[in-house]
Amino acid sequence: MEQEHTWSELLRETKEKYDQVPYWKHLGVKVESISQHEAVVSLEVNPAIHMNSHSTVHGGVYASILDNVMGLAIKTVDRDPVVTAQMSIHFLSGASEGTIKAYGKVIHRTGRTFTTQAEVKNQDGTLLAYATASFLKIKTRQE
Repeated sequence: MEQEHTWSELLRETKEKYDQVPYWKHLGVKVESISQHEAVVSLEVNPAIHMNSHSTVHGGVYASILDNVMGLAIKTVDRDPVVTAQMSIHFLSGASEGTIKAYGKVIHRTGRTFTTQAEVKNQDGTLLAYATASFLKIKTRQE
């Protein structure tokens, strides 16, 4: 029961923090859930913001939410700041409406590095994009 309370409290704090991040606000990203090593975010497709010239969600939007959900998954196991060191994305299908969700998880960690993977799906469960990334824990000015 204590663990459940901890996750719900962390989810509340995370939502409050990330609801204030300007880029997330611009895109419309919402934190849906977090648990040990995992995170889920969603995005309601907005044709005025998210579309490319083919009237589907721009690949940069997928890249942004994949990067963010993997970084958020890291926050469930380590609160120190991290930066993306490398990311590889496979774009598989397009979306033009509805809600898309990104699912991220930490698959390996060492002292200062994290290896993650994530996927974006539409509301029907179609896989739209898949990514892997390496993140590096950064030193703060106090260190």
